[in-house]
Amino acid sequence: FESLAEDRIIRWMSHAASLLRAEGLNASPAQVVESVRLTYALSTLRAQASPRLREIWDALETVFCPGDQYALELIQKALIIGDEMGKVPEEVPGFPLQQDLLQKQKQLRMKPQAEPQLLELDLRKEFHRKKSHFLYRMSLLGIEWAELEDNKKRDLGTFWERWTLHWQPECELQVLAAATWGNTIEIACRKKLSRRLRDSISLLGLTQLLEQLLKADLIDLVPAYTRALSHKIALDKNIQHLMEALPPLVRVMRYGDVRNTHMTHLQPVIENLLPRLIIGLPEACQNLGTELAEQMYPLLFQTHHAVQLLAEFSALPPYIQSWQRSLEKIATKSRIHPKLAGTAVRLLFDYGRWSFAKAEQSMSHVLSPGTSANEGASWLEGFLSGSGLLLVHHPKLWQLLDQWIGQLPEEVFMQSIPLLRRTFAEFAPAERRQIGQLAKGQEASSDSQEILSLDRDRIQYLLPVWQELIGKQLESSKKQEDVMEN
Repeated sequence: FESLAEDRIIRWMSHAASLLRAEGLNASPAQVVESVRLTYALSTLRAQASPRLREIWDALETVFCPGDQYALELIQKALIIGDEMGKVPEEVPGFPLQQDLLQKQKQLRMKPQAEPQLLELDLRKEFHRKKSHFLYRMSLLGIEWAELEDNKKRDLGTFWERWTLHWQPECELQVLAAATWGNTIEIACRKKLSRRLRDSISLLGLTQLLEQLLKADLIDLVPAYTRALSHKIALDKNIQHLMEALPPLVRVMRYGDVRNTHMTHLQPVIENLLPRLIIGLPEACQNLGTELAEQMYPLLFQTHHAVQLLAEFSALPPYIQSWQRSLEKIATKSRIHPKLAGTAVRLLFDYGRWSFAKAEQSMSHVLSPGTSANEGASWLEGFLSGSGLLLVHHPKLWQLLDQWIGQLPEEVFMQSIPLLRRTFAEFAPAERRQIGQLAKGQEASSDSQEILSLDRDRIQYLLPVWQELIGKQLESSKKQEDVMEN
């Protein structure tokens, strides 16, 4: 502000040229001179007393970055927006929510920064749990400061959370918008969630909010949400909605103890939901087109894993048998989409509910000449469902598949290729390699068929430890023989 206008423009253009050269782009001193001249020429043509940012930008785009959008974005980010964050003195009065936010950030040692930073939290530590509660409350208020990464992608355990923190100018506006709900972060969250409960909200949205408020340590709101959930479940006749709602509820019950919360009050909700889901699922899977079956396919897996998880830790009635009977109806009933029927057969086989002979019989029936090629390929996609080890370890299944493909007419085979390719593309590289060897008429590689020579005397020393690990007692010698064989 103290320098002349011409000096400011020359200095700014010189900074832009230095920035471009640092990124490996061409920016010579002659271009700096030309861009300054063009800036003043444009200002004169537009009848301006002095050059504005618009003239500077037009000259910069013409001389330095003809058609190079990357260079323009680089200059805009570094020289127009910048990455320095200002600071308001503490003695300046602010609205209450902002004051509470600053105090919480200071207490938890979470200083907002313009550059993204990673934060790993161990929920077994009280201080880290407080940070997690605070970040979830910020998210509930719509302040997009932190983003939670998926633990599955990072191979993180249940006790770990990984956040990416990035404070942007938009966050200040979001804090202003959140201030209408209350004077502190906690009060604002409670009022907003109470208001959301009175709004028209879907069953899935209700379960997701319940999961978030538990993670935000707003336990006193749980009874109201569970009552609303029970009411929604009683009135909702859509089985797909029930399937979407079950996994979040099971996760909340299973992993609530990680945050020192007790989720026993969710047990009546699941007791109302699960029987209706199990009874209505076979009918809901009938007469579905391809698009609706594709929507039901991942929900079937998610519900299956939720029922399994529930059976492992919960004191609920043993729904696992009822769930298996429901899968049997899906696998055997008519008018079921073949992909869902194949998935049900695979789950029953993995459970041990169906023997290999029964699964082979079902596969043989589907791949018979009376079934269309598209239905057979769709059934195979559901049956194999991401794992080709069934074909590697059970040669009879491979022979059935090989014979079915061999008898397809060329035109029908070409139509079935996309479905088959999508199925086999999900297999691991080692599985595809072994299946390729089977297709060439060779035996599977020794990785899967290697037979270990076991020393039975040494195994006897391991059996007591093994019993303690799995919590079982091997009374008879016959059981011990079975263990050593396995």
